[in-house]
Amino acid sequence: MPNRRKPPGPAKLSFRQADADRVAYRQHWAARLAFVRRLVEPVSADAARRIGVDQRVWWKYEHAANDIDVLALTRFCVEYDVCPRWILLGDWSGLRPELRRAVLRMEAAAGIQNGDTSPHEPDPFPRNSLPCASDG
Repeated sequence: MPNRRKPPGPAKLSFRQADADRVAYRQHWAARLAFVRRLVEPVSADAARRIGVDQRVWWKYEHAANDIDVLALTRFCVEYDVCPRWILLGDWSGLRPELRRAVLRMEAAAGIQNGDTSPHEPDPFPRNSLPCASDG
């Protein structure tokens, strides 16, 4: 009997694309999260303790294995004085000048040019209106 299996329809393809987009988005913010943490604390266990999460959970956040919990993100942003818009979306507008300079130094040392993937590159998702301290 011939195989009567139908090829994947548009719905299945769009689910696959949505998953790929979600993974790419998670990798962007996880890289920014890890970058800020490494600037302040070289040991991730210290960051986990400071934020109030288990060390394994923190490792999963930094390695894009899990989405970050809203409470953990809020605590991280308060503890490390960084804007959630930059962590989540790559939006430079709320980023402190010294952190912006550190990102640029890291990119220069790594030979990253504009247009390459970097921890501050804006993600391909719409901006939202998360408040930052620098917004006034």
